[in-house]
Amino acid sequence: MQAFHRTIEAATLATLLLLGACSATPSGGPAAPARAQFERFVALEGDWRITGGDHTVGATHTYRTIANGSAVVETIFPGQPHEMVTVYHLDGPSLVLTHYCALGNQPRMVAEPGEGDVVRFLFDSGGNLAADTDPHMHDARFTFVDAERFTSTWTQWDGGVEIERMVMELERIAP
Repeated sequence: MQAFHRTIEAATLATLLLLGACSATPSGGPAAPARAQFERFVALEGDWRITGGDHTVGATHTYRTIANGSAVVETIFPGQPHEMVTVYHLDGPSLVLTHYCALGNQPRMVAEPGEGDVVRFLFDSGGNLAADTDPHMHDARFTFVDAERFTSTWTQWDGGVEIERMVMELERIAP
């Protein structure tokens, strides 16, 4: 009978160790600040309208959480010829975005580590572009005012230098 109890105890301990390993953040898993940054974007779920800034006041954006909560899709100017999509997700210890731009390229940016009301993304790489020569979105900054308002600022580069900064103040559209 003692052998049976030792076997049960060993099996229980092995199960607890396995559960602990599965619930721990794996090496390269998302760090707490990146997870908190990602949750800021998850909270944007819904429809938004540009209310100020220097870019198309009245235009809309939508945010949807997809893939079992692992990614957020932002659709900018839905239904318009210059509609664009940005996908936000965790990649290892970082929050990243890929912007599918009307310029025909796909810049990838990584959020600077940090906490608070500002999330700043910096250019990392991109598809279909030569970063030193081609026009592309090079960085983005999101300033969260409250649950109903935020500001999105995107910087476009061309020839290796900043050429334009687009500021959009957005407000949630009531459902």
